[in-house]
Amino acid sequence: MVWHAKEYPLAQFKSMERAIECTNHTVLNEASRSKFFTNYIVSGSDTSLTGWFTFNGSAGTRMATTCVPADHCGTFVPGWLAGNHPSVDEGVVVRSVCLSKSRVCCMTSVSVLVRNCSSFFVYKLDMNSSFSFTFRVCGSGIDGNNDKLYVSTKQKIFISSISIICFDHFVRDECTNYSTLNERDRAADYFSYNTLKCDAYLPSGWYRLAGRAGTVMPTHCVPKMHCGTLSPGWLNGKHPTKWEGVVERMVCFTKDNDCCHWYSLVLMKNCSGFIVYKFGHFPTAVDSCSLRYCGAGETGCRDKEGNSYDVWQSWNPNPLFKCTCAPNLKVECKKTEYGCWDSHGNAFVDGYEWLSNNMTKCTCSYGKITCTKLSRPACTDEKGIVREHGTHWFSGFCFNCSCGDGLISCAKYRVTIKYGLFQVETIGRCKPCHQPNNDILPKGDETVAACQVFFQLMASNEVFGCSSGDFVRIEHVCNGVAECPDASDEAQCQNVICRDEEGQILILKDVWNVSDCLSCECTKGRLECQRTLQVIFPGKHLAYVPFTESCEQPGCNTMEFIKARRESCEGTRKVKELNLI
Repeated sequence: MVWHAKEYPLAQFKSMERAIECTNHTVLNEASRSKFFTNYIVSGSDTSLTGWFTFNGSAGTRMATTCVPADHCGTFVPGWLAGNHPSVDEGVVVRSVCLSKSRVCCMTSVSVLVRNCSSFFVYKLDMNSSFSFTFRVCGSGIDGNNDKLYVSTKQKIFISSISIICFDHFVRDECTNYSTLNERDRAADYFSYNTLKCDAYLPSGWYRLAGRAGTVMPTHCVPKMHCGTLSPGWLNGKHPTKWEGVVERMVCFTKDNDCCHWYSLVLMKNCSGFIVYKFGHFPTAVDSCSLRYCGAGETGCRDKEGNSYDVWQSWNPNPLFKCTCAPNLKVECKKTEYGCWDSHGNAFVDGYEWLSNNMTKCTCSYGKITCTKLSRPACTDEKGIVREHGTHWFSGFCFNCSCGDGLISCAKYRVTIKYGLFQVETIGRCKPCHQPNNDILPKGDETVAACQVFFQLMASNEVFGCSSGDFVRIEHVCNGVAECPDASDEAQCQNVICRDEEGQILILKDVWNVSDCLSCECTKGRLECQRTLQVIFPGKHLAYVPFTESCEQPGCNTMEFIKARRESCEGTRKVKELNLI
């Protein structure tokens, strides 16, 4: 029959569906179906279970939702619900029933439909899958009444074995006869890629956790690569009270993101002050050298904020002190800097400045704090540096920031260098800014190198601003080549360009050395040349007299002056028509 939405509204459809499975189902209430039941029932198999069913009575009120060990629930292969039960509003949902086998919590699985019928749940298995073994779905059972579940014909044998155990306690008490596991790398929060140990060869017996391993097993999932192994083991359940005596609990072993991929059953006892465990039975379907029992202890020290540190690891609780985690797990601190303390217990290094409020700047100097009232609100940048009103600074090479009345505003630039031309583009702004690199979009540092070159040149006044908004190096101004898009770098150069004898431009050359004794200088577009001779007086040994002559445009032809005098720097004292030859 096909349901049509126009004929049957969704609410009515859900109501009709609910009436079917919530009223017509099989009730599973056998005590042997409880996840706490530990005997095997020959006829206990659900491979032929069809239709909807629910749990009740000693079996529990719902399907078990945690890993059920093999040989429980009256079967060698117990089934449990992997996932949460649905709410009423969710209607029918699809879940998986994990089947435990060979100490693997979910060796395989079968699909199941689940519905919340307000006060109970109903289930329906997908029996299209074929299995070469029998299995049984388990109920949540009745916790705390496990003794009522041992109802098989082997009850006398079970009671006899308990009696033997009790008698053995008088002969060999596990609270006094145990081995100690106290390795540092057994702690649950110990992490290492290189330390991969295992308990495969740990002799079967009673053990106590102590020292840096911790005093008990952790009762929460321990991630892989912790506890000095690939697959750490943790206690899936509560530790017993001293009145419970010896109890059996499940230890789960983590694989990848599965907190309970494998499991092992261990005995444990509360010895009125510490817990002892009987280890030694590992899953057989796995390489045991990847499994290890973990302790809940710590591998190092903790500071006042609860942060953990390894042995010999150091940290700074404040700017004045350095602390180290000692091998005895005690924190040892020593003073490393001189500074000040304020009334709130905050420490400051000598010379440090900060704002107690945006109108008050304080400074730590020689162990004393001095505060100054400001005329306008100041800012504190992302590095903790105080910036007074009206100041500008670069936050990174591509961010130009300023403080105005207590608010930081920043602009982000993109700098492109092409043939000596710096093109600077503003691509984003923020106000107020806390972290400019994150506050301004788009993010990215693709022009950091170009920004660094440009703003360093600008800081040293080595760039010229074009009228177009671009920039060129100041040494390129008036070089006869228009590098600015609007040629503004060559617009006012007619009075400052000089040329040498070959017509080459001499702009920005303070001195043009023609020879060892002849030099020229370009000043305001005019070339001034000067030659200094060492004049020799005939007949006198080492008699030299300096002689200087000059030529300045426009009264003197500097080109002719240079050509006639560039070859020689010495002269002989001879007079002809009152001129030096």
